[in-house]
Amino acid sequence: MNKLILLVQLLFVCGIYCYSTPEECLIELNCNDDVNCVASCYNVPSPDNNSVTKTADCQNGCLAKYPNNLPTDWENLNQCYLDCVQNNYFHSPAGQGYNNSIYMNS
Repeated sequence: MNKLILLVQLLFVCGIYCYSTPEECLIELNCNDDVNCVASCYNVPSPDNNSVTKTADCQNGCLAKYPNNLPTDWENLNQCYLDCVQNNYFHSPAGQGYNNSIYMNS
């Protein structure tokens, strides 16, 4: 039953906001030079300057945690970098105004 409800909700949302191509999304939303709008049509992140700075600062902190560049630390360093990107770069407020657009790749 939950799957049916989810499907109905998705169909309703897609009836309003789904676009068959990113280009159609750009035209329908009238993105022009709005990089946040363009990013949402291509389903890519659009972080603001603060998010980029936080990501870089976090990754510098990773280097401080694992300064010796030992093979035993490489996995932890890599995970630390990935966590910084996930927690700072992908969680940014810049593109939130366009989260209602859905690009359906068919």
